Amino acid sequence: MRIKDKKAQCNENGREKNAKELAMAQHPGTRFLNTGKTLHQSVNAGKHLADNQTAKVMKKLVAEGYDLQAHPKAVTPLINELQPMESAFKISAKGKLDVLTQPVALHIKAGDNGNVITLKAAANLTEQQWLRENDKPGNFLVLNGNNDETYVTHIAKLAGSTQHLQFITSGFGGHGTTDRHPIAVNQTEAGRFKEILISHGVTADKIYTDHFSTNSGQNSINVAYILDNMIRENKPCNKIIIAGTPAAVFRQTYTYAQQLNIPAYAKGDGDETGTPPAPIRESDKQFDIESFPFADSAQYTTTADDLAVLREFSTTLNYMATTAFLPGDKTLFPDSFFHNAVESIQMTALQLEKDAGIVARHGDNIAAMKEITMDMMARLKNDTLTESDISNIKKVDSFFRNIFNRLELTFKRSNL
Repeated sequence: MRIKDKKAQCNENGREKNAKELAMAQHPGTRFLNTGKTLHQSVNAGKHLADNQTAKVMKKLVAEGYDLQAHPKAVTPLINELQPMESAFKISAKGKLDVLTQPVALHIKAGDNGNVITLKAAANLTEQQWLRENDKPGNFLVLNGNNDETYVTHIAKLAGSTQHLQFITSGFGGHGTTDRHPIAVNQTEAGRFKEILISHGVTADKIYTDHFSTNSGQNSINVAYILDNMIRENKPCNKIIIAGTPAAVFRQTYTYAQQLNIPAYAKGDGDETGTPPAPIRESDKQFDIESFPFADSAQYTTTADDLAVLREFSTTLNYMATTAFLPGDKTLFPDSFFHNAVESIQMTALQLEKDAGIVARHGDNIAAMKEITMDMMARLKNDTLTESDISNIKKVDSFFRNIFNRLELTFKRSNL
């Protein structure tokens, strides 16, 4: 080991670990990462094959957090690039957050070959009506990791007085989602959210935490294991309510519907000793997944908020077209989503092409945006997208994602 590396390791070893780093140390993949070994099938009965990769992501995110805290990224170059486009994003995103926060209700029938998903009518309720409807045993509100504490605090204030609703906070912490709050380098998202819930009256015994998730797919996997433990203890699981950020809650609700596979509902699955669970009646292998349907749109007016909305439309389309992250049955998605996705992307193209300088830099992306049409949505719904369609969807998503990802790294990460 080089002297410089050895000194750095000594400094690291001598520093007291914070809650986030302790969570990383407890993750099953970390001990393999520290020894340079790769996790393989023989470990944990093959249940954690991706654990060492997750540990690598955790380690990278912690290091990035400290680096950004010590050396904030230069803001001026990005601001100079964004400024000519800000009005286009503002116009294109106007009113669209309400589309992404519309109530979504899905019924899940768990099966050995995955979830069977059906669409339910989603009621438009006031906050007090929603509380009366959802403050019941067997209902869980899941808060997925993000740095939008405005949203988390809104949820905590609304649900702080509930008697029966239970909470699951899920997230290690990584990239932010808006420029709303600094990203903590000393706390997991799950731990921070638990603090906020408790500060508004939720008792700690009603909060379950997952400190390990670094993306939406892992959120659903780790939440499934929390629910699995309760089901094995004969506790009810009737409804899972998904909250992420206002822009992301639509996509994340469908992600959970597709990927929330609870082990106790799988045929022949047993506990860690290999003992099969007690038989579960087919009639009990069903539950509802709904989105948390409230957000104060007036608080989401920054350029980062506008980009978050536009990125969610393009990312959701990309996931539909190129992945199995979301349900394959497009009839489960409301028509309003497709219409507004096309409208917002087309409007972005229309506004951007007014500036010759922007066209010179982003002409290919603008051309791709103009190809996102309702005719393309019809092909998406029918699974008949062309290679050109897929290329254009990817290009548009990359455009919004690349700008957004750089924007979220321009603020200083500081301890909370």
